[in-house]
Amino acid sequence: MKIILFFLLTIILGNKGFSQEIVTKEIEIKYTFNPVGKTKKIKFTCLIPNDIVLTQNVKKLTYSIVPKTVYTINDNKYAEFILDNLGQEIELTINLTIDLHNRDFNSSIKESNRQIPSLGLFLSDEKYIEISDSTLISLAQKLNRNDTLKTVKNIYNFVHENIKYSGFSSISIGASKTLKCGHGDCTEFTDLFVALCRASGIPAKVTEGYTTEFDNTPLHSWPEVYLNDYGWIRFDPTGNNAIDFSHLPNKYIQLSSVRNDSILSNYQRWTCKFWGEKFVINEDIKIIK
Repeated sequence: MKIILFFLLTIILGNKGFSQEIVTKEIEIKYTFNPVGKTKKIKFTCLIPNDIVLTQNVKKLTYSIVPKTVYTINDNKYAEFILDNLGQEIELTINLTIDLHNRDFNSSIKESNRQIPSLGLFLSDEKYIEISDSTLISLAQKLNRNDTLKTVKNIYNFVHENIKYSGFSSISIGASKTLKCGHGDCTEFTDLFVALCRASGIPAKVTEGYTTEFDNTPLHSWPEVYLNDYGWIRFDPTGNNAIDFSHLPNKYIQLSSVRNDSILSNYQRWTCKFWGEKFVINEDIKIIK
């Protein structure tokens, strides 16, 4: 069966050869807290890159402020900090060295030796991924070819070719509105791709993190699709990020695989609770190598 699948992949994707490339990067994540009034205390929780099998390996990690606690839920890793004595600006810097692995077809990712995850969550309707939308369902039916790989390729081509990149925005509009308006940033490209996959009965999820190659910001979102015998395969339909359907540059640093994260109060990357008056948080991410 796996031999047959290999030849099918070769026919559909092209005979490009399979390889596993590892890239090492150094990253500096800096949060600056500027009190505007009398802020007594801040509880700050942020995502940090985690070790993920066949995806990435954190080789070194340091904090300028010791976290109160660090914990992992599935692939997501959270660091919680308590900041007080906020009479002046405080900087929190997280430095890490990380090995990145390819997660596309050319890297031949196989998870047959790992426990198959529960996939129900990645087939369901949720905020921003509205698979019950009638227009979206109709489109998914048109793109379906009764073959998983061909269907995913059709979905990829549709999103890549029909949605216009309109620049980074901090506001999410969801898959349904993206389909109607025809534009958005990487979040909208990803939400629509995932929604069309789920509406076609194909498990898919939103992944968020950083890209090591960027113009304005390293912040990025991309989708992953679960394929039998291969596990989670990464795609990127946004702009010119993909070389083609089957191959991506090895430039992705994963932070989260949860689209609506209750730990972060449904925010992205970080959240905070404070006692006293409001304050300003500035976030700066540098890819050093």
